[in-house]
Amino acid sequence: MTKFYTFILPAHNEEQSINRALNSLFAQKLGKEIGLNIYVVCNGCTDNTAKVAKLTADNLTREKMKGKFTNINVSIKIVKKAQKGNALNVGRRKSTSDVVLYGDADCLFKKDAVYKIIKELENNKGLAVVGALDLPHPNFIKKRSLLTDFQKIMMAQRLIRGRVLTVGRLIGFRQSVVTESFPDDIHSEDIWLSLTAAKKCGFSSVKVLLNALVYY
Repeated sequence: MTKFYTFILPAHNEEQSINRALNSLFAQKLGKEIGLNIYVVCNGCTDNTAKVAKLTADNLTREKMKGKFTNINVSIKIVKKAQKGNALNVGRRKSTSDVVLYGDADCLFKKDAVYKIIKELENNKGLAVVGALDLPHPNFIKKRSLLTDFQKIMMAQRLIRGRVLTVGRLIGFRQSVVTESFPDDIHSEDIWLSLTAAKKCGFSSVKVLLNALVYY
């Protein structure tokens, strides 16, 4: 039997990247036992994010019907809302599963990242929040500069020391633990999520998977 999970994708003026993000989510290797209901929540967009997301969703659905994708249990819905905090709460209210995921609309998700986060949460009931390791995508890194050298140093440090707090580029969490709504007046909902879970269950309930990758 297929179990469906909610994936919330807040998007603010992401018409240039939403297509790429949705394609990488649709191509996730989930297996027949996992389904994804993806909610693109357009929060205060002044560009064509909603239109591009709808066109992308329609195209992916047609491609799925032709048998291009092995994942038959992925759907995309477009929701318009005001703020990012509100966007995450809207997605949570639509969820029918305890484990909920969310990510950034300007990122690429490695094909097994969503599966690994879901399985980590489902197989370890002591975990409340599980995040992916975020890395710069090699295709988007410009030629050597002070900034790219700094990014490489930061990437090496993340791999060596790991992370204590999750990063909002890709996170899964357990609603039964984090029962509070996301605050509407913060921009660091990922830090809030990690600290809220840690306050309730200890920092051992928060984990970053070094082999579940999300590219920015």
